[in-house]
Amino acid sequence: MATAAGSVSAAQDTAAQARIEVRKAETKLAAGGSVGFEALHRLRDRWRHADLAARGAQARAESERTQARLDGLTAVGAEVDKMAASTAANTLAKALEDVATACARVRALADEHDVQVAALVAAAVDLQVEAKAPGGPRATSGHVAVEGRSVQHKAMVLVPVLDRAEQALQFAVAGDVQRAAHLVRPVVEAPAAKRPDHLLRGNNGVLHPIEGDLNSGMQAHIRSGGLVPLSEVDIDRWMAGELA
Repeated sequence: MATAAGSVSAAQDTAAQARIEVRKAETKLAAGGSVGFEALHRLRDRWRHADLAARGAQARAESERTQARLDGLTAVGAEVDKMAASTAANTLAKALEDVATACARVRALADEHDVQVAALVAAAVDLQVEAKAPGGPRATSGHVAVEGRSVQHKAMVLVPVLDRAEQALQFAVAGDVQRAAHLVRPVVEAPAAKRPDHLLRGNNGVLHPIEGDLNSGMQAHIRSGGLVPLSEVDIDRWMAGELA
């Protein structure tokens, strides 16, 4: 195409120059100058020839452009047919099938986990498990406690995960596997219970665990007998659920 464009430009330049020479001769003749008959016709014939040559070059260039465009589109069509005949579509479908199978497995594992957790919760409740003490599951319940749909032994807590599985799958499909796994953690560790610095019992029998120093108001209540500070042993018993 660059060669054809150059040929068209050269032909057009030649035709333009020939036309200029014809106009100069005609102007000179019209002004009374001397221009030979044969010379004038040679100039005009030269211009006509150059003009026709320029048109021919333009036509050839357009034909070449059209053919090049058609050849390019034909090549695109061949690639379309090649891709259509390839196994890419089937490979993509198989990959999606693998994703669906993996998602189904995640749901099945989550459901199986939840069923087992629910069975342990039911067994603990049937065995009259006690409520968790301030320090954690009570020794008198084998260090087992139930909270809602979760069951705890010492610091380990089994939690249901199926209701968060779909959201976790969305994160996994998006490539955020770490966040997905965190969302459906089946086991979590309960934070260590914080032991209060003071334990006060009011006149009504209610216990008040206090962290940090006692303020002036509490100290005044203690002096007046409205609050009674309990011993370190009593704090230990309260943490174990032995003091209420």
